[in-house]
Amino acid sequence: MQFQDFQNFARSKGFACTGLMAYGYEGNYPVLLQYISDDEWGFSLTANIPYPQPLYSYLNTRCNKHTVRHIICRPDAISCVLTFHHESPEQLYQYLINTLSQHFINSGIVPLTFCPFCGQDHCDAVCIVQNRYAPVHEACALQVYPPASSENVDIPTVGNMGLGILGALLGMLVGILPIFLCNLALGFSFMPLYLVIPMGSTLGFKLFQGPNSRKGKNIVAVFSVLGMIAAILLILIAACLREGFPASALPSLLAFSFSNNELFIILFSEFIYGLLFDIIGIILSRRFIFHSNRFPSETFHQHLDTLQRL
Repeated sequence: MQFQDFQNFARSKGFACTGLMAYGYEGNYPVLLQYISDDEWGFSLTANIPYPQPLYSYLNTRCNKHTVRHIICRPDAISCVLTFHHESPEQLYQYLINTLSQHFINSGIVPLTFCPFCGQDHCDAVCIVQNRYAPVHEACALQVYPPASSENVDIPTVGNMGLGILGALLGMLVGILPIFLCNLALGFSFMPLYLVIPMGSTLGFKLFQGPNSRKGKNIVAVFSVLGMIAAILLILIAACLREGFPASALPSLLAFSFSNNELFIILFSEFIYGLLFDIIGIILSRRFIFHSNRFPSETFHQHLDTLQRL
């Protein structure tokens, strides 16, 4: 689901949109949605939750940990990340709302009434406060978020898969280079350098405006594994050429390498260690490059744009 679909969904719920955020009410409870990627939305609902632990346990029991992730329950709000696989955003969102509503009814949880700035009740407005949409006093909000703090936020553009694939390919080639040069210089492979291949592919994919989607991440993972295999083959070819074998003999030498037990064990070890560091690199890249910030940066800006009087 692309950003435009996120906005359309939010508006269908009667939410207002600012930057990468959408905010409104479910019943009497303020809700904030944040666009993270095509496959992930941030969700938070503000309520008076005197005992957060039972709610946390209830959600972990009722919700699929692969689709409702990073659940955090606090006395004033519940937040999580909605991750879409095969289910539609409408179905997953509504299931979460229904699950929360049922628990709120059974546990007597009511809407929050006190201002997060001064701690007093009788709030006369609502606005974004960090990662939630909460009731506030307008005077408190104007004091904390002066108009000069409002900043413009770039709306994400629709990614180009073709350019993203080109970027991932170039990043893969750049990642292979230090592994190959290190092997030429030292005569052996420094295995942690295999981390560079998935990081290079991911950076290339992002720099060339590839879409931040599950398909995009899978394409980067494929290029990462192909890059690791290509690096091993290049090292093997370079070793054969160093020994003085002609280029025409390379195919038969490669076949012999796979049929000879001793050489096969060396190649298999290189492959296993390379694959291990490749997988670690893919995980790190998804965490720190694809999702360098779990929630959009404008969460801490444009608060005044979201201020609405009750």
